[in-house]
Amino acid sequence: NQKCFRAFFQIPGDVFKVVIDSMVWAIKHRERNIADTGLTIVLEMLRNLDGLADIAQQFYSQFLLSLLHEIFSVLTDKEHEPGFKLQCEILQHMVSRVEGGLPAAPLFNAAEHPGVTDNRQFIRAHLLKMLTDGFSERMTASQLQEFVASLFDPAKDKAAFQTLLRDFLVSLREYNCDQWT
Repeated sequence: NQKCFRAFFQIPGDVFKVVIDSMVWAIKHRERNIADTGLTIVLEMLRNLDGLADIAQQFYSQFLLSLLHEIFSVLTDKEHEPGFKLQCEILQHMVSRVEGGLPAAPLFNAAEHPGVTDNRQFIRAHLLKMLTDGFSERMTASQLQEFVASLFDPAKDKAAFQTLLRDFLVSLREYNCDQWT
């Protein structure tokens, strides 16, 4: 990831997918040091892509949706709390790249998503649907819409983004707290 980064993208696509799947396996691991290593590798990879526009386009087209899903999966899993800061950094990095126009190629079928004109709109709608599917019993539609809109606020620095995600997690746990029943 540090010395031979471009070599990742010269291996066949199906083999590269195994590399990404291995990173996802690591970030979902219950052993903290393995999960942290996986998160660190993913974050380094995303940062390394910043200087390689052509490769970044291809990478985000292929893996953005699945990585967003997997990061939210561990973010909302109480057993993965120790990785919170890295999870936040990865999400913020991906959100900022989407806001910056990555990937340029549409991630959606226009016929299936009428009214969606670009990936920014599509990713917002995709996240909202994903979060609604997972948490509609714990949060209202307006709370989820407000959260997704806030994720894409470019004025948020690292601390503000972490606070947003922390507040989201607290809201999820407050509503669904069954320890007293």
